[in-house]
Amino acid sequence: MKNPFEILGIKEGASKDEVKKAYRKKALEAHPDKNPNDKKAADKFREINEAYESIKNGNYKKVEEFTWGPDIDIDEVFNFASKKFSGFFAKGKNVEIDMNININELIYGCIKEVYFQRQLKCFKCNGIGGEIGGICIVCKGHGKLRTNSNTPFGWLNNVVTCHACKGIGNEIINHCNDCNGIGVIQENDKLLVRVPAQYIFKTKKYTGLGSWLRTGQNGAYGDLIINIIEKDENFVRAGNNLCYELYISIAEAALGTKVIIPTLEKDTSLEIIINPGIQHGKILRIEGKGVLLSMKPNNIISIRRGDLIVTVNITIPVNMTAKERELMQTIKANEYFLT
Repeated sequence: MKNPFEILGIKEGASKDEVKKAYRKKALEAHPDKNPNDKKAADKFREINEAYESIKNGNYKKVEEFTWGPDIDIDEVFNFASKKFSGFFAKGKNVEIDMNININELIYGCIKEVYFQRQLKCFKCNGIGGEIGGICIVCKGHGKLRTNSNTPFGWLNNVVTCHACKGIGNEIINHCNDCNGIGVIQENDKLLVRVPAQYIFKTKKYTGLGSWLRTGQNGAYGDLIINIIEKDENFVRAGNNLCYELYISIAEAALGTKVIIPTLEKDTSLEIIINPGIQHGKILRIEGKGVLLSMKPNNIISIRRGDLIVTVNITIPVNMTAKERELMQTIKANEYFLT
């Protein structure tokens, strides 16, 4: 976090009154409702609050300790909150799903179909949940309720959507049979997702394909968030390198062997030589048999294809026959096999 005094525009060592005055001024100037076209307004507003909280908690010794008392009128900061601000962050719930892709699909791109569930606005009742009746007796037609809550900043006046009329301002009568009065219906949906070649990002967002939520007189859909999970049956990618787990028997490790391992190229495999006496965990590096992702997440351009890194695993037999056990006992007794 930046220096909290710089954020509030005051010098270190400022008095309590100076800090409080600076906080009020900055908070009012940066409030999201006063800056509807500034996408960063909410972040600025949050930064100002965090700066004041940091000073209040005594994280900087040049400011004397104080507590947030009743002399700070929190409602002064929020007194211009309106219906527009009450819906500033209000939208439907995001729907989040996972989608697996293999390394070839990551490199060359792919189109995959995904399935998900979300809540849609009930079109029969227009998301209201029923028919509109008389004036709501709970909010008296305002669609909003004012509540008071005790917070670390003091007593805070909050404006929330009326729970009885869902912000409409009227009573809801004759509940809708299609949505059972909740205004939304559950829907099974599907989407064709195009993953571009060399797509290095971990998520894809589709605005407005989440669930619907009524916010006052209107409503809004959340987003569909797709988590792209790289999952390959043969390899694990580490940057431009490919990692492969090779399993061989004790005899193959002792005597040496030739093994065939897969590659990313279709219908193409690679033969490698295992030298006699290879040890468990030995790493073999085959240069130039990895992948070439031209752009990495840190925006560094890569011009070299990675390597294929093979880890040798020696498997130990578990259920041996009597003859196999006898053979192992013979090997064990041989002085050349003593550690």
